[in-house]
Amino acid sequence: MLDATTGVSAASRPFLPAERVDENIVLPSGFQLRRLLLRGANVSTAELRFTSGLNVVSGPSNTGKSFALYCIDFMLGAKQLGKRVQEAEAYDEGVLEVESADGETFTLRRALTGGQFRWYNVPFEEIGLETPFRSLQERHTGGRADSVSAQLLALSGLANKILLKSKSKKTTQALSFRNLAKLLVVEEQQIIHPGSPVTGANPIQATAEISLFELLLTGIDASGIVSSTDRSESRRRLQAQADLLDELLDALNPSSDVETEDKQDLGVRRSTLDARVEELTASLETSSRSIDDALRESESEQNWILEAKSRLITVDELLSRFRLLDQSYAMDLSRLSLIETGSDLLAQLPAVICPTCGRPMDGAHTDHAAEDELPTGEVLSWEVREACAAEATKIMAHRADLNSTVEQLLQERSALAEQVHAGNRRIAELGARVQLELKPRVQELTRSLREVISARQEVLRLENVQQQRDILLQRRYNIDRELRALRAGSTETADPHEIATGEFVASVRRVLRSWQFPRLTSVAFDRKAMDLVISGRPRRDQGKGIRAILYSAFVVALMRMCEEEGRPHPGFVILDSPLTTYKGPAQLGEHDLEIPASVEAAFFRDLAEPGGEGRTREQTIIFENKVPPAEVRELINYIEFTGRDDFGRMGFIPVTESEDVDHDELAIP
Repeated sequence: MLDATTGVSAASRPFLPAERVDENIVLPSGFQLRRLLLRGANVSTAELRFTSGLNVVSGPSNTGKSFALYCIDFMLGAKQLGKRVQEAEAYDEGVLEVESADGETFTLRRALTGGQFRWYNVPFEEIGLETPFRSLQERHTGGRADSVSAQLLALSGLANKILLKSKSKKTTQALSFRNLAKLLVVEEQQIIHPGSPVTGANPIQATAEISLFELLLTGIDASGIVSSTDRSESRRRLQAQADLLDELLDALNPSSDVETEDKQDLGVRRSTLDARVEELTASLETSSRSIDDALRESESEQNWILEAKSRLITVDELLSRFRLLDQSYAMDLSRLSLIETGSDLLAQLPAVICPTCGRPMDGAHTDHAAEDELPTGEVLSWEVREACAAEATKIMAHRADLNSTVEQLLQERSALAEQVHAGNRRIAELGARVQLELKPRVQELTRSLREVISARQEVLRLENVQQQRDILLQRRYNIDRELRALRAGSTETADPHEIATGEFVASVRRVLRSWQFPRLTSVAFDRKAMDLVISGRPRRDQGKGIRAILYSAFVVALMRMCEEEGRPHPGFVILDSPLTTYKGPAQLGEHDLEIPASVEAAFFRDLAEPGGEGRTREQTIIFENKVPPAEVRELINYIEFTGRDDFGRMGFIPVTESEDVDHDELAIP
């Protein structure tokens, strides 16, 4: 039966992440953005590509940076685009490509007018007319997997989580991905707003927003808040989860080596083994190249020897023919000598008188020539000798040339024979080096590399077991807390007291120190305002520039803390102008201090770090007027908008030849 929405059979429908996630087991989660595209008819595609780590899109105002951020937010489930720009009116579809923590790539497509999404389980390039997809609603409904929010929450490890809606009534609501947006996608006005990063302007939503913050900090949602009639059922459900976790932990416990190995020791061992793998791999590549070089040289020598032997055959054939020619010359000289001797003998014979005519019978007798015209025998003998001598001289000259050529050929043959011998000797040397030196070395290096890789795999196995054990223990601890809360008749969810003094404050402190925040003496959390207090001064009382930096530190520290503690979080944040704030004369106040250059440089350097412990899946995307330092740009994914159509990339929206773009104004309907 075909699905009317997708056009494919229900049996062949792609397997959705939300359908495969077990909400009771917390596994490594999160996803990252890979591509943002705007598509339309008869216009060039607008595209931004993102990588893990730090991504900076830099450029002057009116180049589409904020519009790109709104497009990302729209593709993450916002009801409509935050703003539209005139240059983008020809585009009718948005595309967002994301990659999950386990390396799977998914593609979301949506009309820019809003409405439903199409969800593909393949990268954008692999989408064809027959590629199956799921149609997803933009609005989240708890307990259902047919919304884009449910899919993104599943990738984030937050599927089917519950938020507290009212403390007094003990009512709850399903977590939506849009609840997370304020802590993930921070636009330019929001980042400098004096209000709390946790709660918004609507007080009705404050309880749910605080509940979300507590969920991210502790990994515990508000599902334990139940009526008395449901309390017994909740205890049974949690106890069943606890029993399952105990079984999983028991399955890991036989690995006694996991207990004895310290995490830090395993990390040191893995680093040492990684270095050894690189060393052995480099040596193996060098030895393999040496074998290849020796084989190529041997092949070259063999080819040259074949050419030399071919030339030797030609030389031998020439020498054989030249010997025959020399014999022919010798025979010709013998014949000439014989002719010359015969002529002398004939000249010595006496003249005989012809009985018919009475004339001497000589060479002219048959013609009966006049007596004064008849040559004598002596004259004939002299002419013959002269002719034979001339012919012999030519033959000997040819023979001398022949002997010179033969001598050159003999020298060439001797040189070729010596070179063939030397080539064979070199081939033998190369073969011996390959067989006796290089191949044994390659075999030894290969054996050593296999041993090191095997040891490294064992270390990785131990680390993986430890990670699984830590995750299960954390989940077991959370379940125990919820069970204790149910037995006590209360909801032992994380409260503001724990937030202010917990890991989050420490994470914020580490971030600010890494950013070289000036005059940092203390970091605290205001339980009532749900915001930071830095060096005794609340964030709301700081200048806009400082408020932007502190908001950035808030969301980055939250992301890092979740990663370090193995708690669910999407794994990315997007910041618009965290370092650039407009300061007009009327707005400049006592506390509106400029961000020090040292803070800006440290800000970029810290976010550009390839990742320390617990930061392997961090992604930060920044849209900013300011340019990172040159040494940072080499480490990150840096995209520069020039604002000019004659140099570099003008902005997010490509400029076509038919467009007449005003660089001084970006119209916003």
